Amino acid sequence: MFNSLTNETEIWLDFCNLTDINPWDSTIMEFIKPEKDHMLNCIPKLFEHSKLINGQLFLYSNGTFKDDVEMGCEMRCLFPKSDWDLEYGNWIKVFNGTKPECDVIEVQCKKNDGKVYYTFFHAQIYRKMLDFFKKIYTGCPPPSIPFEPSKKYDVHVIVLDAVSQTQFIRSMPKTYYFLREYYDAIPFKYLNKIGINSHPNGFAFLIGKMFEFIPKSPFSRGHIGQYPNRKRACRTPLDNEQFIGFRYKDDGYVTMMAEDWMGGALSYPYCEGFHKTPTDHYMK
Repeated sequence: MFNSLTNETEIWLDFCNLTDINPWDSTIMEFIKPEKDHMLNCIPKLFEHSKLINGQLFLYSNGTFKDDVEMGCEMRCLFPKSDWDLEYGNWIKVFNGTKPECDVIEVQCKKNDGKVYYTFFHAQIYRKMLDFFKKIYTGCPPPSIPFEPSKKYDVHVIVLDAVSQTQFIRSMPKTYYFLREYYDAIPFKYLNKIGINSHPNGFAFLIGKMFEFIPKSPFSRGHIGQYPNRKRACRTPLDNEQFIGFRYKDDGYVTMMAEDWMGGALSYPYCEGFHKTPTDHYMK
């Protein structure tokens, strides 16, 4: 409501009543239509010729080849350098037991005529041996180091994009139960979206800044974004930003950020993102 005397918009409601929402509320039941399990009786079309088990690559011929040598497989490491650049390692032959020294591995296999018949990507958390030990104990295992349990908690943040918490509970009840029951996971109940699509919400969630203004209204005091507009935020490299991963790294944590697509919440669609990998292990 506009107040003509003060020339300002009056706020009718300056607080939020945060209530527990019932995922199975009777008023929405008519809209809930569970579909069939699409994985039921699913027959894989691609045979997985390579598997990464405890840091070692193993090859499986499916009866087509005599042994792992005949399969003609090779691998190379992929090293992320920024949000948009990769450094490719050299191709090396793969035999059962090959130990890749990197996080992301590309495997490809060729027939005798040179045609590629199989390509697959594997990921792991590769822990590099300290350079000090590499130089001194080349070819030998490093000496045992007294282990002192960390007094800090491990922190894992799992983000399920494009789904509300209530829909997550309805559609993935076993996952929800597993995380809560076995890992004491804490849902971010009232973490709400502040913009359209992943970018503005990931920006606020992981960096703590907004680039879209929330205007004053009868239901809000209004909020001014730290960037004047989305374009400015998109064209600003994030290497000097207050990214939450930097704070944990400063506190001595080994950090990882893994996304299930190449765009990334903080760089989509064509934003600068990070010019250097922001975490110790970076995958997307």
